[in-house]
Amino acid sequence: ATQGYLNRLTALHALSKVATVMTPEQVAKHITPVLVDAMKDKVPNVKFCSCKILQELAGIQKLQAPSVTIIKPALSDLRAQDSDPDVQMEARKAAEVLP
Repeated sequence: ATQGYLNRLTALHALSKVATVMTPEQVAKHITPVLVDAMKDKVPNVKFCSCKILQELAGIQKLQAPSVTIIKPALSDLRAQDSDPDVQMEARKAAEVLP
């Protein structure tokens, strides 16, 4: 099980780097759905990582309306329902920096 979780984290980190050379439209189509799925992962570190990446992407103006519409409800769920306080905190931070 550990290997699978590490693979998911590695994939998320790779996507965050690839996203820097993509248009916001490409990010909305290809990256956002993966990040939203990661926010529903059973492993707290994966959810935490997805929230951190969202903060990075917001900081470099890669998140626009189509992405934000999908992301906000997922972040709201994490803030309200996740059992890990660190995940809740990162979800809160990510929500604060969304455009």
